[in-house]
Amino acid sequence: AAPTGPGTWAGAIPRLRLLPPREGLPTTAASWKAQDLARETRLRRCVVGVSVAVFSCAAASPGLGAVALLLDPTYMFWLGAAVPERVLAACGADAVLVLLAGVVLHRCGSPHKLNERALAWGAACFAGLLGAALLFLAAPGVRGAQAAAARAASGCSLANSEAANLQATYEALAALRREPACSERGSVEACPGWSANRYTDYLRHLEQDLACTSFCGAGLART
Repeated sequence: AAPTGPGTWAGAIPRLRLLPPREGLPTTAASWKAQDLARETRLRRCVVGVSVAVFSCAAASPGLGAVALLLDPTYMFWLGAAVPERVLAACGADAVLVLLAGVVLHRCGSPHKLNERALAWGAACFAGLLGAALLFLAAPGVRGAQAAAARAASGCSLANSEAANLQATYEALAALRREPACSERGSVEACPGWSANRYTDYLRHLEQDLACTSFCGAGLART
């Protein structure tokens, strides 16, 4: 038989039951289960958060580029807002899909499968989807830019109606500027007969930002 004296293991076993539990450690099965559930919840949130952050970084470049084009008066005058708005719409739609996928994974996904592999696959899928959408949108954007460049290369010929209208607007403003009632004013915009439109807005941009007084040739007066 095993010895049971006070200095033996058998005699020390009853004393171990009297030791107080260590702080921070679960003492029951329910406590262990609650701790595991909390750890799984944190893991899910971490996977979803990192996926959203990775996608946000991937979508930031085309999104900011589209915003820059929308704020560029020259691009807006010659090409319009169609392509940048579609790029922003594609980024927004893909972002909504990322959020929906994150919510589904958070609520329905198995905690044991929400690991680095799931993160990599999710980020790659949505980044690839956004890249495919941007490639699809790039074709009309390139064609529009090439057509605008060809029109600009033709100068103010009849083939370039926008340039001809722009020059006609400038000449009308120059004639208005030479009138006695307008010549003493600080700007042609303060003269009687002034009317703003997309051509006058672009001429203002050319003068204020690019120091140009006309589009097709030397101007007669600053507008």
